[in-house]
Amino acid sequence: MTNTLKVVLLSSVLLSGVAGYTLSTPKESNIVTVHASWGTEQPSVESLLDESDLVVVGTLKEDLESYQPFDGYEHTFTDGTIELQRVLKGPSLDEVVLSQYGGVREDGKIEVFDDLPLLDKSKTYLMFLSKINDNTERNGKYQVTGGPQGLYELAGSDRKRMKAPDAELSDFAISSFVDGEINQKVIDAGLDTIADLAKESK
Repeated sequence: MTNTLKVVLLSSVLLSGVAGYTLSTPKESNIVTVHASWGTEQPSVESLLDESDLVVVGTLKEDLESYQPFDGYEHTFTDGTIELQRVLKGPSLDEVVLSQYGGVREDGKIEVFDDLPLLDKSKTYLMFLSKINDNTERNGKYQVTGGPQGLYELAGSDRKRMKAPDAELSDFAISSFVDGEINQKVIDAGLDTIADLAKESK
């Protein structure tokens, strides 16, 4: 049996980029699964690029801390240092701090978003990122743009090969964690086309 808690999250949730969510906790489980609503889906790859401050290929270098930045709410974030292999849009950086959705709550339970996993150190990702500007400890860090609209795995990619100057971006296949229309458009475009479009993005 599943105990479900529906939470109306008003202004603090809007700050976190989530339009609302539902928590599902199987009895005697240590995992709290979050079913989030991420708001409006971007209509095109170009608009997703325009909404993003930074578009990168990177890997999780180090998990930092989990925390609850919004007073009165348990929803949890976990910071991670992301090592960048390629910057497709934005300033030339070696690494950034990503504020990920989910992590270890104060009660010891682990909050997991069903369509936006915490990053795995063994994998390489394509990330559309937005810089956070608020009055919490997330300020100045990055978050994925539009939740699962902004996070993709590069299937079978090799970190060293990605950094090589002569690496062909078309060699890296993109996969998504959800079946959204914008996700399929990103997959169909391919990494090389996204890199070209990013050069024209505002």
